[in-house]
Amino acid sequence: NIAAPVSILAKNILEGNRAPLPCLLLGFPVDGRTIQNEFGFVMEDIEEGEDGRLVRRFVGFTESLGRIVRGERRLYTKDLRLHPDDYRRELSLYRKAGKVWISYGIPFIIPITAGFLTALFMGDILFVIMKAIAGM
Repeated sequence: NIAAPVSILAKNILEGNRAPLPCLLLGFPVDGRTIQNEFGFVMEDIEEGEDGRLVRRFVGFTESLGRIVRGERRLYTKDLRLHPDDYRRELSLYRKAGKVWISYGIPFIIPITAGFLTALFMGDILFVIMKAIAGM
């Protein structure tokens, strides 16, 4: 599970993609004209300003998690593929943007990574807790 983010980071560096570090580890840009043919979820909010210029903003992990907690869904490329009429505005903005950052839908990559790092640096959490309770 550690290999996936490292591989994505290496790919982004080799291709010269620029973004905040978490985005470089978890996502990559795709062509906005064919985004619905990709697999993953959109990592950017793209809006059109009053002057016609596009305003782009990466959606961070905590904001994405907050949206899920509030009952808002992430925008998956599958949704764009299955319901293009519902996402006409978004598809138009993505086409205009050229490249749009998406992340593979890697399930549980954050908890798995956190568990691995905890096990690596702390060891077995249950053993540590039982040892503390037993007073050893």
